[in-house]
Amino acid sequence: MLVCALVQESFSAGPGQSASVTSVSYLFAKATAVVEVKLAVESLKKKDLVECKRLLVEAKDLNPGIPAPDIILAQLIFEAGGAGEAISVLDQYAIEAPSDPLTYVLLGEIALKTRRFTDAWLHSEKAIALGVKPTEELRLALSVLQGEIALNRKQWSVAEIAFGEWAKLRTDEAAPIWAQGKLKLLQEDFEGAKTTFAKARGIDSTLPQPQFFIASYLSSKPENDQCEEWYRDGLKAKDSTMENWQGYISWLVSRGRAADAGKLTERVSKEFQEKREMRFLGALVARYLGKNDLAEKGFSDLHQQFPDDVEAADQLALVLVESTEEGKRARAQQLSEANVRRFPNQEVTIATAAWIQFKLGSADIADRIFSELASKTPVSPQTGYYIAQLMKARGKEEDAKKILEAIVKQPGNFVQRKSVLEALEKE
Repeated sequence: MLVCALVQESFSAGPGQSASVTSVSYLFAKATAVVEVKLAVESLKKKDLVECKRLLVEAKDLNPGIPAPDIILAQLIFEAGGAGEAISVLDQYAIEAPSDPLTYVLLGEIALKTRRFTDAWLHSEKAIALGVKPTEELRLALSVLQGEIALNRKQWSVAEIAFGEWAKLRTDEAAPIWAQGKLKLLQEDFEGAKTTFAKARGIDSTLPQPQFFIASYLSSKPENDQCEEWYRDGLKAKDSTMENWQGYISWLVSRGRAADAGKLTERVSKEFQEKREMRFLGALVARYLGKNDLAEKGFSDLHQQFPDDVEAADQLALVLVESTEEGKRARAQQLSEANVRRFPNQEVTIATAAWIQFKLGSADIADRIFSELASKTPVSPQTGYYIAQLMKARGKEEDAKKILEAIVKQPGNFVQRKSVLEALEKE
C-alpha cells in the first residue's frame, strides 16, 4: 500500500479557490522514496533524460508496486515546471499502455493545476471507465481530483459526494474535512463552515483558525458586511494568533479606516508587536495616519535589522521623499534605486522609483518610467495615484480626475485613498 502524503496548499491561491491536496502525491509517495528514483531526479536536473529513464525502469524492476517509469517521469517533469512536456510523455505512454488508469489520473491532475477543469474531469472519468477495479489509493486520488474540479466549477453536490468518499477513505485525517468546510464556505454556510473547519483543526492544529479563514475569504467581497464580525470573533477566541490581528488591521486599512486600525495596533500583545509583520504594519498604519516621523522610525528600524527587506526599504523611501531635508530625500532615491536593481520587473519598486523622480523634480524621467510600466501591465491603485499627480502637474486635470475616479473604486491599498475620496466628494 502506498504511503499517503498530504500536501496542503495555503489560501494565498486566492479567495474562493480551494486549499487543495495534490492527489498525485498519494500515488507517488512510495516511488519517491526509492533510491533509483532519487538518482533519476538528479539525472533529470542534469537534463540527462536517457539516464533518468533507465533508472526509472530499474526502479520499477526492483519495486513492482510503484507506477510505471513513464508515469513517474511525467510527474517529475511536471513538478519541474514542464507541463507540456509531461503531457507529451503521457500521451505517448497512453498509446503503449492504454489500460493504465494512472495515466489519466496524472493527466487530470495536470489539467486541474493548469485550470483546464473540463479536461481534468474527462481524464478522471476515463480512469474510472477503464474497467480496472481501483485500488484504495486510486479511489482516493480520484475523489480528491473530482472534488477539486467540482468545487472550482461550483458543482456543489458532486463535490460533496467526492469529498465524502475522501473522508470515508481517510477517517483520521484533517484534509478531507477541511475540504468539506471549504465547500460549505463557498456555499456561504458560514456557521457550518466554522464547525467543519474546527473539526479539521482538532486533528491538525497547523490549519488556520476557522474564523480567520472565513474572514479572509469574505475580505475579497466588498459587498459582504459580515467580514468584520468574523475578524472580531476570531480575536475573541482562545486560539487567536498574530494572523488574526494582522488580517483585521490590514482589512481596516484597506477600507480606509486607518484610525480604527491604529487603535487596534495598540491592543496587540507585546509578543506579537515584536514580530516583523506587526512592526511593519504598525509603521504602515502610522503612514496612513500622516504620522511620518513614527512611520520613518518604524521602517528605518526594520531596514537596519533586515537590510534585504525590500518592502520595508520601499516604504522607508516613500516616507523620506516627503521630508524637507535634502539628505533624507537623497537617501530615498538611493533606497529606491537599490530596490529596482534587485527587482527590475516589479511594479511596486518601479512605481516608487518613478514617484521619487517626480518628487525630486524630474517629471520627464517619471513620465517615461510610468508610460513604460503602464504599457506592460495593469497598474495598481497606488501607481494610478502617482500617474494622476503627474498629470495634474502637467495641466491635464480632466485626465487625472478620470484616473482618480477609477482607482478609488478598485480593490487594493493606497495611502491617499481617503484624501482622494474627500477631494472628489467636494467637486
